[in-house]
Amino acid sequence: LDMIVTIKESMKHIINAEKWMDDETRKHAQLKLHEMLYYAGNRDWIENDHLLDEYHKELNISREDSFSKMYEQMYNWTNEIEFLQLLRK
Repeated sequence: LDMIVTIKESMKHIINAEKWMDDETRKHAQLKLHEMLYYAGNRDWIENDHLLDEYHKELNISREDSFSKMYEQMYNWTNEIEFLQLLRK
């Protein structure tokens, strides 16, 4: 968490120092930086093999799959997980 705060503070100084930005652009950049959400860390169950397997049970990737096929399956699986999370809200 400290690292993220330090990065945001550094970005704030960089934005303020940029000469190519006009005041309005600088203001919007600072606002965007201020409102930026950050997520750091792992879920508590990340080190529990059983729970990790359970979480990924619908992800079917094989050693024989090409990289592009693996990527496509991961992409689709991630989208489905995120969509289901939205439905729960």
